[in-house]
Amino acid sequence: MNKYYSVADIFVITSHYENFPITVLEAMSCELPILAPRVGGIPLLVENGINGFLYEPGDINSFINGIDKIMSADRKRIGEINREKIFKKYNWERISEIIRNFYYEILKS
Repeated sequence: MNKYYSVADIFVITSHYENFPITVLEAMSCELPILAPRVGGIPLLVENGINGFLYEPGDINSFINGIDKIMSADRKRIGEINREKIFKKYNWERISEIIRNFYYEILKS
């Protein structure tokens, strides 16, 4: 999968029905800036203007504006921010700790 991300300059997702797409996390881990619709859980992953850009689903002008912004942005720095975010927030150690703590709280009840 990485071979596809490695030849890309940006990652664009156009689905308007996403919740928490793994493809966005994969692209972030490959240091790609993201252009994505403002739907579901995507705004939790993509902070508009920081590690990518969000557009309004179904609004072609918003999409085109997002393309313009991402192409004129410092894509290398945005990609670095994405990789840092993945390693800090979405690593297996952190996720397993959250799950473990959740089960400990259940057992205490």
